[in-house]
Amino acid sequence: LQRQKKLTPTVKIYTKIGFLLNIYQYICLDVRENVKSDRQDKTINYKNHMEKDFRTVVQSWLDGNFDEATKAQIRELQANDPVGLEDAFYRNLEFGTGGLRGIMGVGTNRMNKYTVGMATQGLANYMKANCEGPLSVCISFDSRNNSPEFAQIAANVLAANGIHVYIFDKLHPIALMSYSVRMKKATAGIM
Repeated sequence: LQRQKKLTPTVKIYTKIGFLLNIYQYICLDVRENVKSDRQDKTINYKNHMEKDFRTVVQSWLDGNFDEATKAQIRELQANDPVGLEDAFYRNLEFGTGGLRGIMGVGTNRMNKYTVGMATQGLANYMKANCEGPLSVCISFDSRNNSPEFAQIAANVLAANGIHVYIFDKLHPIALMSYSVRMKKATAGIM
């Protein structure tokens, strides 16, 4: 394992906090359903409201600090695949029992460097608010598409938050990453 303190600027997360993220999603779903029924009572079309929301998210990506290649892909979807555009942005990618998984592409409902970075920032926020002592994370990657790049992005986000990162220099099975968390007494592990 290499210890990296400062890294350049995502990933399936294996930690004990995964269940908390799932609970958060169910709470959001429950709130959404309550809002939906409340809006129906007031004769507001919930579907139109959601369409407005996803378009707002799309615009925030076009106006935001995202790279030009990402913005070009969004414009391409706007021009040629409006259904694909909606699917890419209508919700956030869900963190399930198998981790953060999804189709590769642009958008909040896709695996990309931004969604991985946001998920990693969520882990960093949780660790800083709820864990005591020096914080550290072991990061490994496997043979899946973009796994090494996503691992490096996760390492960069954590390092930017002052969290020590131990990152593998080559492909390893998940069992070795799990062992490294115990061996290094790390706060969490990411693969």
